Amino acid sequence: MEADHASDTAFVIKAVELAALNFLPDSHPRPIESEWINRATDQVLRPMSVEQMLRTLHRPHLSDSAARLRENAGLRLWFAHAAARHAFARDFAAAHEALSTLDEYTVLAVFERRQQADRAIGELLYAGVPKDRISKFWRASRFMDTQIGWQQGHSPMQVAGTVAGTGLAGALFGLAVFSIPGVGPVAASGAILASTYGSMATVSGMLGATGGAIARMLDDVDVDEVAANHLESQIRTGKTFLTVDTRSLHAEPADVAALLRAEGGEVI
Repeated sequence: MEADHASDTAFVIKAVELAALNFLPDSHPRPIESEWINRATDQVLRPMSVEQMLRTLHRPHLSDSAARLRENAGLRLWFAHAAARHAFARDFAAAHEALSTLDEYTVLAVFERRQQADRAIGELLYAGVPKDRISKFWRASRFMDTQIGWQQGHSPMQVAGTVAGTGLAGALFGLAVFSIPGVGPVAASGAILASTYGSMATVSGMLGATGGAIARMLDDVDVDEVAANHLESQIRTGKTFLTVDTRSLHAEPADVAALLRAEGGEVI
């Protein structure tokens, strides 16, 4: 494909940076073509390799071969002209900075059951973490029950009571339902609703919703079907995600991560 395009119209995104796509502005230039490549060899990846890479992209523990694939894989985008490529590069640099800030201060853990996440919330509050630094989100279509919201736990701090229902009424009482491409409807409660980021990109960035971000970026470009990544698969199967914003906290992110692990969470 490279012979058909000028070299200054190509931009390559490393696989490990794909989640930054969630932070791109809607106005960013769209590529006209794309291909998955091995950045070390500049060879086009086989569809099977792309599927494996995306499926294992956010797994904390990988085999040597999967780790090499993740490190070397990239998505090469071709733009109509150099100006569009340079504009996209600027937008992506800002998006990557936003993702890096989120990664630096946010601890994300995945729980098999909501009850585990609720116990972890109680422990966080008991340890002095303000409730406005904690967020919980889960697949809304799986848990459309009448008792969605914060659990009391055993914290001495006041915790918001449970709320009945979802939708507008739920949002008024601290619950919102988002639709994330590649994931579907996601219910969220807590600090995420009042986050200074204040955008869908925050939720997607925390989830690492890569497949949806790629599909959204490529728009109408004819590309192979994008495989769902590890975290997208987990939320679709009913896992609960808990995030803690550690900015200005006395506790270090590593201490918060240790607490979440102690309550059964898999820290990403």
